[in-house]
Amino acid sequence: MAKFGVDPHTGNWDKNIAQSQFKTSVENIIAKYKEASPEFVKGGHEWYDKANEEASTLGRGDVVKGAGIIAALSPQKGWAPNLRMAHELSRTGTTTGQTDVQLNKAQRILAGEHPTDVLNGPKETNFFHNISDPSNPHHVTVDRHAHDIAVGKPFIGMGKKAKRSGEDLGLGAMGRYKHFVHAYQHAAGELEVSLPHQVQATTWVTHRGAVG
Repeated sequence: MAKFGVDPHTGNWDKNIAQSQFKTSVENIIAKYKEASPEFVKGGHEWYDKANEEASTLGRGDVVKGAGIIAALSPQKGWAPNLRMAHELSRTGTTTGQTDVQLNKAQRILAGEHPTDVLNGPKETNFFHNISDPSNPHHVTVDRHAHDIAVGKPFIGMGKKAKRSGEDLGLGAMGRYKHFVHAYQHAAGELEVSLPHQVQATTWVTHRGAVG
C-alpha cells in the first residue's frame, strides 16, 4: 500500500493525493470505531483519563512531569513496558530498554524541565498533551497503529513484532502528521464524540484487541 499522501512514482508528498485519500482515511477510522465492543468503547473513552491518573501517581502529584516522562519513554514501546520504565526512572533516576536520546529527555523532565521544552516530534508531544490534559480536544496521538487504522492496514503486533524493516511512515513530517490528526478529528465529528483522542484510543484498543 502506498504511503499516505505520497506520489508512488516520485516518492514525494503530494497535497492533492493526500486530499483524495482523506475521505477513505476518515471512513476507515469510523469503521474501526464501529467495530468496537461496548467494553472497548468504554475502555477507549476512559484510556487517557486512566493514563492521567498514572501520570499523577508517577509524578507524585505533578501530572505534567509524570506525563512528560511517560511520553519521553514511549517511542517503540507498548503501554505496559512504557509504564514500567517510567516508574523505574521516577524511583531511581534511570531505566533500561530505551535509547540514550529518549532516556536523556525523561531525565531532564524528571530534573524539572518542562516537557514542552524537552519533547520533540509530533507523536510524543501529542501523547504528552493527551495524558496531561485529557479534557483538551485539540491533540491527537498518531502512532504507527493510528496510522495503520487510518490507511486500512491490518494489525501487526506490538514491540519488535511491529517493526517494519526500515519502513518510514513519515509521521515525523508535520504536514503528514496533521493530515491524520484532521482525519481523526473529522471522524470524531461524524461519530458525535466530543474528544477526538477518545476515537483514537477506542480504535487503538479495538485494533489490537485489548484495552490495557
